[in-house]
Amino acid sequence: MFAVGRVAAANTLYVAFRGTASWDDAVADADIHPDEKPAIPGGKVHSGFNKRSAFVPLKQILHCAEKEDCQTIITCGHSLGGAVSSIAAIDLVIHLGKNPDNRVFNITFGSPFFGNKSVRKTCKEEQYEQNLLHYVGHQDVVPGILSLGHTISQLRIWV
Repeated sequence: MFAVGRVAAANTLYVAFRGTASWDDAVADADIHPDEKPAIPGGKVHSGFNKRSAFVPLKQILHCAEKEDCQTIITCGHSLGGAVSSIAAIDLVIHLGKNPDNRVFNITFGSPFFGNKSVRKTCKEEQYEQNLLHYVGHQDVVPGILSLGHTISQLRIWV
C-alpha cells in the first residue's frame, strides 16, 4: 500500500507491507534459503522475504516519490511485512547512495530476522541502522524465529 502524508510541511511517501495473511504468505515465510545481496559483501537475506520485496520494484517506489514530490520515503510493516519492508529500505538506501537529500526510513513491528551477520555489519558500518526502527515484544516468537537459540528459549517458556 502506498500513501502520501505531510510531515513538517514536506511530502512523505509511506510504503506499507502486510504481514502473513494467506497460504502464499506462509510459503514465503518458510522459504528460508539465503539469497545473496551483491551490493553487500557476503550479504545474504531470507529468500522468501527478498522475493516479496521485489513485488514492489524500487523504480515504482521512486517514481511515486518523485511524482508526489516526496523528500522522505518510509517503508513499514508487521511480521512478514516488517522483514520485507526492511529489505526494501536497505535496497533503496543502497540504490540512492549517500546523498543527504535522500531520506529513507524503515519502521517494523514484530519483524523476524531477515539477513545474516554481513548485512547487519554493513548496516552498522554504513550507518543504515540509524534509519531502521524495529519494535519487538519481548515474548514475541516471530522476531527470533530464525534464531534456533531464541526459538528454543521461547518454547521452554510455553512448556
